[in-house]
Amino acid sequence: PYFRGKGGGVFKRIKGEDGEPVEVPVYHNDLYMIKAVDDSDTGISAVLRLHLPHVGVKEFTIPLAAMTSKEELRKYMAFNGIAIIKVDEIMTYLTQWFNELQAKTAASEARKQFGWTDEHMTSFILGDMEIFGDKVTGNPPSSATAGLIPMFKPSGTFEKWKETINFYNRPGFEVHQFVVGIGFGSILMELFPINGAIFHVHSKDSGLGKTTAMFAGASIWGNPDMLVLQERDTYNSKMNRAEVYKNLPLFSDEMTNTLPKDLSDFAYQIPSGQQRNRMGPKGNVERTRGAPWKLISATTGNTSMLERIALYKSLPKAEAQRILEYRAKVIHFASKEETDIFSENIKRNFGHAAIPFVQYVINNLPAIRELAKATQIRIDTAAGLAQENRFWSVISTVGTLGIMIAKKAGLLNYDTGPVANWLVDLMKHNKENVTEMGGDVESILTDYLA
Repeated sequence: PYFRGKGGGVFKRIKGEDGEPVEVPVYHNDLYMIKAVDDSDTGISAVLRLHLPHVGVKEFTIPLAAMTSKEELRKYMAFNGIAIIKVDEIMTYLTQWFNELQAKTAASEARKQFGWTDEHMTSFILGDMEIFGDKVTGNPPSSATAGLIPMFKPSGTFEKWKETINFYNRPGFEVHQFVVGIGFGSILMELFPINGAIFHVHSKDSGLGKTTAMFAGASIWGNPDMLVLQERDTYNSKMNRAEVYKNLPLFSDEMTNTLPKDLSDFAYQIPSGQQRNRMGPKGNVERTRGAPWKLISATTGNTSMLERIALYKSLPKAEAQRILEYRAKVIHFASKEETDIFSENIKRNFGHAAIPFVQYVINNLPAIRELAKATQIRIDTAAGLAQENRFWSVISTVGTLGIMIAKKAGLLNYDTGPVANWLVDLMKHNKENVTEMGGDVESILTDYLA
């Protein structure tokens, strides 16, 4: 007896006094179910689509357990902007729709992570989209992704974003170009055998464009203000973002005040590719972890991350191999007005490059695999990298690849030559620093006696 009206809204069909069917409105806005999903946290759920006159189309997910409870259903409806009086009629309408939907199709998996859907890089989840080589379909929100989906809604124009991002296409801005390259290249980590590595830019001086470069890299995918993590964000929240991002770059600004032990843990956990195992909120059951992440984390700070870690442990050699550090140098911008305009434009124009870049990768995957191998060999040879430098090798390759592929896709105009030369010099310098990490007095004496 319940159905959608031709002009929208939910109606109930009853018999009138003359015995003829009469359509009685139940809810004035268009509300309907589009699919059933299986969420490991909330169980079988339904994805609803709501049409609001001044807001537009909105999708949200409601667990089946809540859909069959008057009080829980009322709360979910109110939370998503649906004011109803006769909740039992909406409950009957949704239950009727769910049973019909379940009879026709099986519940699909509710994606709890963004990034590649499989190891073959068949499709890519970004916000409420699933990107394929030739199309873009919908991705319903899950309990893990619902709050983050608005971050990926594009803003401004594609042309203005391209004009803004090419601000860095000038000599002396190699580190800024490389951070943008990481922004693109992080999703190419699926081509490499390690799960993660860290690029850290530090300087005691401000105004060198460290943070703005990260915002530029994040603007590829969505709103940089929301995608870039801040110093005030907790360690656990950063690891949760890494799990949900999966392949997207993890940008963290101002790591200066992070505890040395947490920085050491960060240096190990990002390459591990997964969160620490911990108990779930209900009962004696472990929390369900997502698939391992494979991404690059770029961070900034006023001090060296390795120097901070050295306050916790005297010889952070293992961490030094997982973190490629760069001490930022003074950059001479044309004017303050120029940098202000750049910062304003990058925060107003974002999220447009994601689909064309992902589709270019999917449609040219065999050639990109070969390009990745060749690029890594050239970088390893030029910098004289060994097995212990494998994390630096992947960071450098992925960042360079990001620029190369984005350029082929018509998104950038950067020249990879100067960036590659800058990277080789940086890694040689970092190798010297690691070699010079001597032992403490006790270890030197022990080695001598042995």
